[in-house]
Parts: sequence; C-alpha cells; structure tokens
Amino acid sequence: MGSQNRAIIFFNDKGIYVFGRTENQTLAVEGMTCGHCEQRVENAVSQISGVKKVKASHSGKSVEISYKKDVPLDTSAVEKAIVDVGFKVLI
Repeated sequence: MGSQNRAIIFFNDKGIYVFGRTENQTLAVEGMTCGHCEQRVENAVSQISGVKKVKASHSGKSVEISYKKDVPLDTSAVEKAIVDVGFKVLI
C-alpha cells in the first residue's frame, strides 16, 4: 500500500482553508479604508511565490495569507508588496 497525501478542506465565512498542504499567516496592515484597498493588497501579495490565497480586511486591519507548506513565506517580499501599493505592515 502506498501513502496518500490528503488535505482536509474547511469552509467558513472567511473563505476556504486547506489544512495539510498550506500554512496561514495573518499580518496587521494600516491604511486600508475600503474594498478597493483590500483588492490592491490581495492582488499584490498573490503575486508572491508560494502564496495560494490572500484575504485582506480593511475593517479588521489585516491580511490573511495561505501559502504552500513546503515553500517558506517570504515575509519581506510580502511587506514590500503591501508598502508598494501604499499601506503599512505593523510588526
């Protein structure tokens, strides 16, 4: 018998999270005021290697990033992408 790589998919009000193949990281972001701001952040961060899903929230002042478990998230690239579209990452 061979081993199988399976993922559990969990649906909630924030989107789809795939456990087993991805990791999630949430960053605090300052300056987003509307849905257009969220879209700019999501588009910028989604271009980074290994990123699978991005969900920004102007009301929550955060961005949640799901990325491939086997590819470490380049947080400096994420911060640069967010700054480049006009927002600030809070550490």
